[in-house]
Amino acid sequence: MRIKKFNLNKISEEFKESWSPIDAETIENFVLRVAKFEGKYHWHRHEHAEEMFIVFSGKIKVQTKEGDYVLVKGEGIKIPKGVDHCPVAFVPSIVLMFESMNLESKGR
Repeated sequence: MRIKKFNLNKISEEFKESWSPIDAETIENFVLRVAKFEGKYHWHRHEHAEEMFIVFSGKIKVQTKEGDYVLVKGEGIKIPKGVDHCPVAFVPSIVLMFESMNLESKGR
């Protein structure tokens, strides 16, 4: 067994593009991804997987058909499977995403 340390501060400094996550680590069938959110993403849904956002730095809004959820540093939200959502960053933000390894969440 190989134990691997990762540094979220260092990863958050490596971004060249917004909305292009870096996989920090995997655990069983899940992955912790780190992404720079900047501006507005697009409306989408994941039919077969849940997704969790945790704000590491900055401030974002996750729009849903039920309403908007504003998140600041240290806050998170779980998006159930099948729920339409659209992340928006008020300022450039670093967001942790805990999701299934099978979930495609890269690029615009």
